[in-house]
Amino acid sequence: MSYHIDYSKRIFIDKNFLLFLKGLPADKSQVKFDSVKWLSYIKTTSSIDGEQNIMLSKQFKDLVDQKIYNENELKYICKPIYLNDGLDEDTNDVDNIAKQAIFLSDSKPYKIAILTNSELKPQYLKSHYLSEIRDIEIFGGDEACVLISNIFHNEYEVNK
Repeated sequence: MSYHIDYSKRIFIDKNFLLFLKGLPADKSQVKFDSVKWLSYIKTTSSIDGEQNIMLSKQFKDLVDQKIYNENELKYICKPIYLNDGLDEDTNDVDNIAKQAIFLSDSKPYKIAILTNSELKPQYLKSHYLSEIRDIEIFGGDEACVLISNIFHNEYEVNK
């Protein structure tokens, strides 16, 4: 049976969140396993076909090229995307993700959660691109894992 769920937020994954997951200690292996599993469920059941869990293609390629994640493993949880035409590429990924998130916030589900690590969260919060935007939230490290859990339990499980 196939589900098509209208999730409350689109998930934009910064590669640093996946590096955070990869680096979790053995006693947090269940958090890592559940986060990846739940991201895959959310991605495959979303009504916004292929656009639910996304990552900049440059970051996606970096994780694969550095052999941190294999391509199939990554495709299971997110879709690589390019910056939209008309968006100038900045030298830093925080600004590129911020600009793309603003662009994507014009379409359903309108709200976007950017997942990163705790160290980069302040950079996102200081980004001049995001300073006035209310529909984009930043979640770093453990709080990103909590968000994934909440979306899974409160939206996926309720609507499947």
